[in-house]
Amino acid sequence: MSTNATVTDLSVKPETITFALIGTQIKTGVDTEGNPVYKTEYKAASAEKTIAEAKEKGLVSFEQTFSYDKAGTVAGILNIIKDEEEAVAIFNAGLKVKLNNKVKQLMEETDEVTRDPMFEPVEGTYDLREVLNEAAQRRNLSPVDKAVKTLSGLGLSSEALAAIIAQIRTQVSQ
Repeated sequence: MSTNATVTDLSVKPETITFALIGTQIKTGVDTEGNPVYKTEYKAASAEKTIAEAKEKGLVSFEQTFSYDKAGTVAGILNIIKDEEEAVAIFNAGLKVKLNNKVKQLMEETDEVTRDPMFEPVEGTYDLREVLNEAAQRRNLSPVDKAVKTLSGLGLSSEALAAIIAQIRTQVSQ
């Protein structure tokens, strides 16, 4: 399916992404006369912030916008990727990225007061099927979490931190 899909066709949605080729000069040594010798290393980037910073430094060689189709439904996947084996390979690659993110989030979650890891290892293999079926959510820090994060940077003991957080919770609940 081309990027001319209609807006009412929810199975396939046209998308675009812009990349920039960023060239950075790397000093590789000096020539026989003692002058510095440089080579240019190129890196493609799509993050708007990275591109903007590179533009400010005059490092962007060029930008290119690319179009592609994004699946809006499961049926749309096979409208975009005609080869079923390739569709499964792409799904599995995306699944692995999602799985890695969820496992990392699960294992790195810490108690808001003690800052100790909350993950409890299990005997044998941890089954991720339930975790993978949970909707992804961005974790926005609560005001208390923000306070804990800020106070943790001050080097307070866990007891002092717990006392301060208890005081905050008392004030907030009144």
